Amino acid sequence: MRFFTLIFFYFIVQFAFSQGKILLIGGGSESSASNSWSNLPYQWAIDESTNKKVAIISDDHSNSDNWLPNYFVSLGASEAKNIEISSRSQADSQSTFDDLMTYDVLFLKGGDQSDYYDLYVNTKVAEALSSKYDEGGVLAGTSAGLAILSGVTFTAQGGIVYPDQALADIFDEDITLKNDFVQVLPGILADSHFIERGRFGRLIPFLGRWFEDTNEKVLGLGVDDKTAVCIKNDEAIVYGSGATGFYYLSDFSNANGKPIVNQASATQLLHNQRFNLTSRELITEYAKDIEASQVEESGNYQIFLSGNDAYTDNTQMLAAFLTQANEPITVVTDLRNNKVDRFIEYLDDNGVEEYEILETSRTLEDCDAVLLRNHIRQSGSFLFLKNSSEDLMNFVANDETGHVLEKQLKQNENALAFIGQDSKLAGKTFCNNNLENDLNAFRGDLAFSDGLKLLETTIVMPHTFSSETVDFYENNSAAALYAITDQKLGYGIYLNENSYAHFYQNENTNYLTSSGEHSSILIKNTASKGDFANQAANNSGDIRQVVGFDEVTYSLISGQSIEMGNTVNAQVEPQELELYPAENLEVSRTESGIKLSWKAISDENREGFRIFRKELASGFSQLAEVSAQTLDYIDEDVNSENQYAYYLVAFNDSGASCRTSEVISQAVLSVNDTQQPYPNPVISGGIIRIENRPIKNIQLIDMKGNSYSVVKLGNEIEIRLPKVKSGVYLLKYSRNKIKKTVRLRIE
Repeated sequence: MRFFTLIFFYFIVQFAFSQGKILLIGGGSESSASNSWSNLPYQWAIDESTNKKVAIISDDHSNSDNWLPNYFVSLGASEAKNIEISSRSQADSQSTFDDLMTYDVLFLKGGDQSDYYDLYVNTKVAEALSSKYDEGGVLAGTSAGLAILSGVTFTAQGGIVYPDQALADIFDEDITLKNDFVQVLPGILADSHFIERGRFGRLIPFLGRWFEDTNEKVLGLGVDDKTAVCIKNDEAIVYGSGATGFYYLSDFSNANGKPIVNQASATQLLHNQRFNLTSRELITEYAKDIEASQVEESGNYQIFLSGNDAYTDNTQMLAAFLTQANEPITVVTDLRNNKVDRFIEYLDDNGVEEYEILETSRTLEDCDAVLLRNHIRQSGSFLFLKNSSEDLMNFVANDETGHVLEKQLKQNENALAFIGQDSKLAGKTFCNNNLENDLNAFRGDLAFSDGLKLLETTIVMPHTFSSETVDFYENNSAAALYAITDQKLGYGIYLNENSYAHFYQNENTNYLTSSGEHSSILIKNTASKGDFANQAANNSGDIRQVVGFDEVTYSLISGQSIEMGNTVNAQVEPQELELYPAENLEVSRTESGIKLSWKAISDENREGFRIFRKELASGFSQLAEVSAQTLDYIDEDVNSENQYAYYLVAFNDSGASCRTSEVISQAVLSVNDTQQPYPNPVISGGIIRIENRPIKNIQLIDMKGNSYSVVKLGNEIEIRLPKVKSGVYLLKYSRNKIKKTVRLRIE
């Protein structure tokens, strides 16, 4: 690994501005509507020109209708003309130069900057651009036109470079950077469609690649679509619905091509904000306070966060997690997802003997979950995977087992791992719809929910850059910065596929490191002031979830560790284990009474069992108390014609366990009328008998005509009733081809 350390102000770009002006547009369709984002910057270009004549340059005639010339004229241009220059011979002709020099605004359309570069470099077109600028004219470019005007140009001669490519290898052969086109923006590397295509993830690596190649540190400039920056002398002003960011490195190195940055500072401007390019200072200050309310992560536990859901992308992280995990492990998941099994197999294959699966989509009765809750209380390691964020957070908020889980997660020295989309749940907040509609950020529709708050001042964004999420780059890019600004968070973490971040402690300090194929990105909120976008992005008046700030810092992490705060021992008391209740409580009739029998998990804290009973239409009361070793009991004080309900609890000096499910005894026939159902009244959920012959076609109907299912038992003369509300019902059945209806009271 090569490493260069730069003193922060080691190199300050000196802008040798002449009299020219520059308009850089981040792309996006112009509009002639009265509230269009493009009106102000395009009007600025005309106003700054002398003869107000506009040449609209492109290399493709099919991309040159008359709408744009007419639009410039509507804004006050004296003339606007499409000029197609599609060959090097044409680009290098004196007549082309002479023609272009008659215009005071030279506007380069969008398209492919590799075509512009290959056609125009070292030609009369490039000479005309430089000469016009030196004369005080206006140079303008949108999208590819912006890129080609940059002092350091990404020429795209190898094709498009996506953020994940740049984060994997700054020496990727497709990263082609040149500074031999025009030098109207010396020391600046500009990029377009910035938030729309998540290009902060490639601009910072581009800055690093240029430094590796030339030992020169340049200023990065990223312009959002439907946004423009107007530059005159050394002052820049931003117009539009998005933002323009200015990025500068304080250090750079690489690990086998993966970019490493400890600190890259960024300032982001919104509509009508001004910036001094020489001093790198805001001229118009923000008014809104966005300083982080908590600047340190204090958790005393390790957290592994992966960027993708695929099993094959997570084996490296799972191996790292298991080196830190102590058994028993709790696997928090949704077994409805059929991709969970491969992760469970990994635990089995790697010798994990004690683990329990906690299903967040399944609600268990309190007694049924005691064993699971006690397992959680004894766990210091947790693996989260394939959860529905809504189901998991509802489970934590509303389920008793979820409450136990939430308390246990923050125990000191825990080890926790989150797979893919589950990673977002570790933070204070998470975006819950960034992968639902690709226009959510553009329309201002991103929504946020509370996370598990293991990272108390951080938002985590998995799947930031991948082939699966390319349509959602604006949502992913915008969400973290928006949450940081809106909720005054301290950090944002961007994760990528086949990579993971690791939050850990060393000598009472918390750190974040990263491993895998791509560098992870950490944003630290070092801002004091900022604001939210306020310009309409479309004719519907939607406001984008774009923010401005005086400063945040970016770290690109691959192997090195970045401090995130001081470790604080959690003030979380260890949770006491619940008493295990009795299990499989059963009831039967004997000659001496009603026999109860049960099973019980061994529990050294249990002192005994308490037995509770109730008769029909009465409440429960304690019947008996037996020792912890006793597993049956005969209730001799019974009336053979009555039904009884029973339940058990375990107890000790500290209290009692949850109660078992109720069991109901069967009454004994003592009446002569064997044709009538008995008992009547009967307890809800109880059993009734109709003696002598099998019964058929049974129906239970309430007084409103609603029908309820009943269960005919194997002897064909007994019926188990459903649990229903107290009241009078009609029991209909047939016997010996005779239909009967009996009024039945259920209590």
